[in-house]
Amino acid sequence: MLEDLGMQATTLDECDPGDLVRILGPGGGNYALVAHVAKAPEERWMIHLTEAGVHAERRDHRFPIWVLRHQGMVRLSVDHDEKVETMPVRMFAMSGVVAVTSTGAFLNSSWPQNGGMVQVGIPSGILERYSENLTGCFFGKWSITFVPKPETERPNVEIFSYEVAPAGR
Repeated sequence: MLEDLGMQATTLDECDPGDLVRILGPGGGNYALVAHVAKAPEERWMIHLTEAGVHAERRDHRFPIWVLRHQGMVRLSVDHDEKVETMPVRMFAMSGVVAVTSTGAFLNSSWPQNGGMVQVGIPSGILERYSENLTGCFFGKWSITFVPKPETERPNVEIFSYEVAPAGR
């Protein structure tokens, strides 16, 4: 019997907040995290994960987008040794930084469509307006690992790693 691959081609609207997807079709191939706004859970957002940066995009449900949905757990791991600020210096307001505060953990993301910033709750996938919560720890180097369903007996796979650009770039 063939083993379950732990992936499914589907539309973004069928995905849940916090899901890891790979965009299919023309211009696709990049990974993204699925997010939504608490007041509008039917809306789907994609948090694009690219070497050029982390950015949010609101998707219009009238135009379906096909994705490869990874079924299993997505683990975001921060590097505790490099690019860490235990008080706000430079990184706290940068896109791509993971902020761990008294109210939770968040991934900062630029929002090019309005020129601002948003934050995605980890692991909830709930998108919020950017908030400068200055009490916390800020991580500028992290990775995302896909942990397949246990019954598949597949190894964990690092999908994406990110490091904020040095200041002044």
